[in-house]
Amino acid sequence: MKFQLHNACEGMGLRVSYFNMLESEADLEQAERRLTNLLERRLRFARLYKSEDEDANAWLRLTVSVYGHVYAMRIEYLKDLYDPSSATTGVAGTWSKSTLGTAGDDQSLWESKASKHVDDFLTEFLSVNADHCGEAAERPDKEPAKDSDAT
Repeated sequence: MKFQLHNACEGMGLRVSYFNMLESEADLEQAERRLTNLLERRLRFARLYKSEDEDANAWLRLTVSVYGHVYAMRIEYLKDLYDPSSATTGVAGTWSKSTLGTAGDDQSLWESKASKHVDDFLTEFLSVNADHCGEAAERPDKEPAKDSDAT
Protein backbone atom coordinates (compact mmCIF):
# COMPACT_ATOMS: atom_id res chain seq x y z
CA MET A 1 0.00 0.00 0.00
CA LYS A 2 2.95 2.33 0.58
CA PHE A 3 3.71 2.73 -3.15
CA GLN A 4 0.09 3.41 -4.01
CA LEU A 5 -0.46 6.19 -1.50
CA HIS A 6 2.90 7.47 -0.24
CA ASN A 7 3.79 11.04 -1.18
CA ALA A 8 5.32 12.44 2.05
CA CYS A 9 1.98 14.11 2.84
CA GLU A 10 2.20 16.58 -0.02
CA GLY A 11 -1.07 18.22 -0.91
CA MET A 12 -3.07 17.14 -3.93
CA GLY A 13 -5.22 18.67 -6.58
CA LEU A 14 -8.87 17.81 -7.13
CA ARG A 15 -10.78 16.98 -10.29
CA VAL A 16 -14.53 16.34 -10.27
CA SER A 17 -16.62 15.28 -13.25
CA TYR A 18 -20.38 14.85 -13.13
CA PHE A 19 -22.45 13.48 -16.00
CA ASN A 20 -26.20 13.16 -16.21
CA MET A 21 -27.90 12.67 -19.56
CA LEU A 22 -31.22 13.96 -18.25
CA GLU A 23 -30.16 17.27 -16.69
CA SER A 24 -29.66 20.72 -18.15
CA GLU A 25 -26.17 22.19 -18.42
CA ALA A 26 -26.93 24.57 -15.52
CA ASP A 27 -28.01 21.66 -13.30
CA LEU A 28 -24.88 19.73 -14.27
CA GLU A 29 -22.65 22.66 -13.34
CA GLN A 30 -24.43 23.11 -10.02
CA ALA A 31 -24.12 19.41 -9.12
CA GLU A 32 -20.44 19.38 -10.11
CA ARG A 33 -19.83 22.51 -8.04
CA ARG A 34 -21.55 20.94 -5.02
CA LEU A 35 -19.40 17.80 -5.30
CA THR A 36 -16.24 19.85 -5.79
CA ASN A 37 -17.01 21.97 -2.71
CA LEU A 38 -17.74 18.85 -0.65
CA LEU A 39 -14.49 17.11 -1.58
CA GLU A 40 -12.39 20.26 -1.42
CA ARG A 41 -13.65 20.85 2.14
CA ARG A 42 -12.60 17.32 3.12
CA LEU A 43 -9.12 17.72 1.64
CA ARG A 44 -8.67 21.17 3.21
CA PHE A 45 -9.71 19.82 6.61
CA ALA A 46 -7.04 17.13 6.29
CA ARG A 47 -4.58 19.86 5.16
CA LEU A 48 -4.05 18.10 1.83
CA TYR A 49 -5.71 20.39 -0.72
CA LYS A 50 -3.73 22.21 -3.41
CA SER A 51 -5.60 24.68 -5.58
CA GLU A 52 -5.36 24.67 -9.36
CA ASP A 53 -2.88 27.56 -9.06
CA GLU A 54 -0.44 25.39 -7.11
CA ASP A 55 1.79 22.75 -8.68
CA ALA A 56 0.37 19.39 -7.61
CA ASN A 57 2.14 16.08 -8.23
CA ALA A 58 -0.96 14.11 -7.24
CA TRP A 59 -4.73 14.44 -7.70
CA LEU A 60 -7.90 13.01 -6.34
CA ARG A 61 -10.37 12.50 -9.19
CA LEU A 62 -14.07 11.80 -8.71
CA THR A 63 -16.27 10.85 -11.63
CA VAL A 64 -20.03 10.49 -11.15
CA SER A 65 -22.31 9.36 -13.95
CA VAL A 66 -26.06 9.35 -13.44
CA TYR A 67 -28.70 8.01 -15.78
CA GLY A 68 -32.22 8.10 -14.43
CA HIS A 69 -32.18 6.39 -11.05
CA VAL A 70 -28.81 4.64 -11.54
CA TYR A 71 -25.43 6.12 -10.72
CA ALA A 72 -21.82 4.99 -11.14
CA MET A 73 -19.07 6.60 -9.13
CA ARG A 74 -15.29 6.20 -9.22
CA ILE A 75 -12.75 7.95 -7.07
CA GLU A 76 -9.07 7.65 -7.95
CA TYR A 77 -5.78 8.85 -6.55
CA LEU A 78 -3.48 9.79 -9.42
CA LYS A 79 0.16 10.70 -9.07
CA ASP A 80 3.14 11.60 -11.19
CA LEU A 81 5.52 8.70 -11.68
CA TYR A 82 9.02 8.55 -13.08
CA ASP A 83 10.44 5.59 -15.00
CA PRO A 84 14.22 5.66 -14.66
CA SER A 85 14.80 3.06 -17.39
CA SER A 86 13.23 5.28 -20.06
CA ALA A 87 13.69 8.62 -18.26
CA THR A 88 10.03 9.42 -18.84
CA THR A 89 7.34 10.66 -16.52
CA GLY A 90 3.64 9.99 -16.58
CA VAL A 91 0.52 9.92 -14.46
CA ALA A 92 -0.94 6.72 -13.04
CA GLY A 93 -3.91 5.85 -10.90
CA THR A 94 -2.54 4.07 -7.83
CA TRP A 95 -5.69 3.79 -5.67
CA SER A 96 -9.37 3.66 -6.60
CA LYS A 97 -12.82 2.79 -5.33
CA SER A 98 -16.02 2.38 -7.35
CA THR A 99 -19.71 2.23 -6.57
CA LEU A 100 -22.73 1.41 -8.67
CA GLY A 101 -26.18 1.93 -7.24
CA THR A 102 -29.63 3.43 -7.44
CA ALA A 103 -30.49 6.78 -5.94
CA GLY A 104 -33.79 7.78 -7.41
CA ASP A 105 -33.88 11.56 -7.55
CA ASP A 106 -31.99 11.83 -4.24
CA GLN A 107 -28.66 13.51 -5.02
CA SER A 108 -27.80 13.51 -1.34
CA LEU A 109 -27.46 9.70 -1.46
CA TRP A 110 -24.63 9.63 -3.97
CA GLU A 111 -23.12 12.79 -2.46
CA SER A 112 -23.01 10.81 0.80
CA LYS A 113 -21.32 7.91 -1.03
CA ALA A 114 -18.74 10.30 -2.51
CA SER A 115 -18.06 11.68 0.96
CA LYS A 116 -17.63 8.13 2.32
CA HIS A 117 -15.19 7.28 -0.48
CA VAL A 118 -13.13 10.36 0.37
CA ASP A 119 -13.15 9.39 4.05
CA ASP A 120 -11.95 5.88 3.12
CA PHE A 121 -9.21 7.36 0.96
CA LEU A 122 -8.11 9.82 3.66
CA THR A 123 -7.98 7.09 6.30
CA GLU A 124 -5.69 4.95 4.15
CA PHE A 125 -3.66 7.91 2.83
CA LEU A 126 -3.04 9.39 6.26
CA SER A 127 -2.06 6.04 7.75
CA VAL A 128 0.51 5.41 4.98
CA ASN A 129 1.88 8.96 5.27
CA ALA A 130 1.58 9.27 9.08
CA ASP A 131 5.33 9.86 9.56
CA HIS A 132 5.13 12.91 7.28
CA CYS A 133 1.65 14.26 8.02
CA GLY A 134 2.09 15.08 11.71
CA GLU A 135 -1.17 16.28 13.22
CA ALA A 136 -3.03 15.80 9.94
CA ALA A 137 -2.69 12.02 10.43
CA GLU A 138 -4.96 12.19 13.46
CA ARG A 139 -8.54 11.80 12.27
CA PRO A 140 -10.86 14.49 13.64
CA ASP A 141 -14.07 13.45 15.36
CA LYS A 142 -16.22 15.93 13.47
CA GLU A 143 -16.52 17.02 9.90
CA PRO A 144 -15.82 20.69 9.19
CA ALA A 145 -18.75 23.08 9.11
CA LYS A 146 -20.42 23.32 5.71
CA ASP A 147 -19.89 26.47 3.69
CA SER A 148 -23.05 28.45 3.13
CA ASP A 149 -22.18 28.82 -0.57
CA ALA A 150 -21.68 25.07 -1.15
CA THR A 151 -24.97 24.73 -3.04
